[in-house]
Amino acid sequence: MGTSTDLHTLVSFLSQHRWWIDGFHLFDFFCDNLWEQVDPEWREFVDAASGDFMEHLLHVATGGQIPEMWPESLKAVMCIARTLALGRRVERDEEIGILPEEDVVYDDEACRLAAMSRKKLHEVDRLSRVIFRVAERQNADSIIDVGAGHGYLTHLLAHQNPSRRIYAIDCDDARTCGSKDRGTRIVLSNHHRHPTRIIAEHQKENPVIYVTARLDPQTLPEILEAHRYVLVGLHSCGDLSGLTMLRTFLECEGVKGIVVVGCCYHRICVDREDDESQLGFPLSNNVRSLIQVHHPSFSLTYRSLTTACLTFASFDNPSTILSALRGHYHRSLFELLLRSWEPAHTLPPGQHRVGGLPKAASTDFRSYCVAACTKLGLCTSDERRGSLIDAIGKVEVDREKMMRRIAFMCVMRSFFGPCVESLVLLDRMMYLKEGLGIPLDQDKHEGKGRVWLNNLFDYAESPRNMVVVAEKATCV
Repeated sequence: MGTSTDLHTLVSFLSQHRWWIDGFHLFDFFCDNLWEQVDPEWREFVDAASGDFMEHLLHVATGGQIPEMWPESLKAVMCIARTLALGRRVERDEEIGILPEEDVVYDDEACRLAAMSRKKLHEVDRLSRVIFRVAERQNADSIIDVGAGHGYLTHLLAHQNPSRRIYAIDCDDARTCGSKDRGTRIVLSNHHRHPTRIIAEHQKENPVIYVTARLDPQTLPEILEAHRYVLVGLHSCGDLSGLTMLRTFLECEGVKGIVVVGCCYHRICVDREDDESQLGFPLSNNVRSLIQVHHPSFSLTYRSLTTACLTFASFDNPSTILSALRGHYHRSLFELLLRSWEPAHTLPPGQHRVGGLPKAASTDFRSYCVAACTKLGLCTSDERRGSLIDAIGKVEVDREKMMRRIAFMCVMRSFFGPCVESLVLLDRMMYLKEGLGIPLDQDKHEGKGRVWLNNLFDYAESPRNMVVVAEKATCV
């Protein structure tokens, strides 16, 4: 995907089904009677489904085959969503540095030595391979880890690139200090050297250079002692992985390459009427023109961008998914209780956010309510607690039916998430191509540079698995 025709189809599909990505908050399920807005045929199907419906739904949610007996209109929407979203399978690409999983063993000992979880080691190891190859091709003297945080990627890069300066940039002093502390606790292992065997054993890495600052194309050259450098970021949030890093790559002469994996798309700025140059979507002229001409009422909002991160792909256990869906059910029913329980009326508008609760709170609705109200400061006395228990007893619904409905709506929304993420990533890729002068239907152009958009991590291990890579043309 990536042509104007593909994008037009993707935006048309998202625009047609905008309600699913942007039209509701699931915890208003009962209060706003959301079920009545679902397609009547789908409602009838879900309510009349057999006892194994939830099992089939969970299977479909994790990428399984859609049952043949489901309504044709429902199957069509699900199939189109899967077709339009960018594929997630990791393909071997030695040029960019993507190698088969079996080349590396992420065992307990490797994780212990690297002071990382298996997931984190999987991510930094694979990303470091790509970064090394870009830095080599560009003859970079420095690598800049943007939003370095606690330094998981930073210190692995330092081990693997002893001839280059490694900068760790973060806007938070506390995280910079955390990264320094991690560096003293990591034990060098064979695993750290694995992606870059060509480095001589006697070479030692340069110390990491820590910088507390915000990334800016105008000030970056002033804070670095570098001439040719590569910007990198692992799961850089919101606009940092988009507008900020991509614009810095294009506008700063010293930045010769960029390797970034984004996340937290809901932090992308999509509402700046006073200064559209600060909008994080759309970035490319191509996508902006497409929306303005053909879909003027379409836009991505905070809620729809939150949908972009919704996936059940990383849930390897159906019971884990079921627990998450039960949490949505409890939260929706809790909202209904808040509307009817008088003490809750003392909460200021917008202060109903519950967030995470202890695991024990998920066992039943009563436990959930007590934990949530305690967290919100509503259970301040035994009298209040007794009043809450009475109110819980008055909230009566058909649990099995409502749970099934809410689960269906949650899974349906998850089908559109990868489509939203695909649109964001394709927009970023086109922005880079436009900035480098590369035709949109080509990945590279002699004398201008190259842009990649590849799957890098195992999708089940790390759902935000796509890496954006761009290189400027090297001068011979």
